[in-house]
Amino acid sequence: MQIKLSQAVTLQSIIKKRLGELKQERDQLAYLFVAKGDQPDTPEDRTFDQVNIEIEATQMDLLEVESKIAKANSTFCIEWDGRNMTIGDALRLAKLYRDRAREYGDYGSQRDNEIDRSRMLTTPVLKVLTYKPKDYAENAQKLTRKANKISDLIDEANLQNMILYPRYSVYMD
Repeated sequence: MQIKLSQAVTLQSIIKKRLGELKQERDQLAYLFVAKGDQPDTPEDRTFDQVNIEIEATQMDLLEVESKIAKANSTFCIEWDGRNMTIGDALRLAKLYRDRAREYGDYGSQRDNEIDRSRMLTTPVLKVLTYKPKDYAENAQKLTRKANKISDLIDEANLQNMILYPRYSVYMD
């Protein structure tokens, strides 16, 4: 079945969630606590081994969808800053912009000539900045806008590009 890359990303998280549920079910089926001399009541619905088999199949499905997403992210491109870049590179660039924006935001929120109470002994110690916080606050906003724009382009590409995933209906109705 042909699905949009955005559906594959959603499917990936659904499969991961299902895998967690199966592992939890397996943990519940792994042990029976029985008073000495009594016979254990065996589960009627599913066995430990049945759940293990389903976990293995689900893990293979997850591996397949992750591989197809990785291949798509290294194949499909977006246009950014006058050049084509793969979705994977765009994802990394958006992360870099967000990380840098967070760092710059921290620098932009600092106050100059503030008393540094952690270094104060008997004489007040001032923290004197060697940069202009306002410039860093503005740069943080610009980087955030860039990251958001790249994310929008990635979202558009994820809606336009298709991959083949035959077992989609197993997890999605």
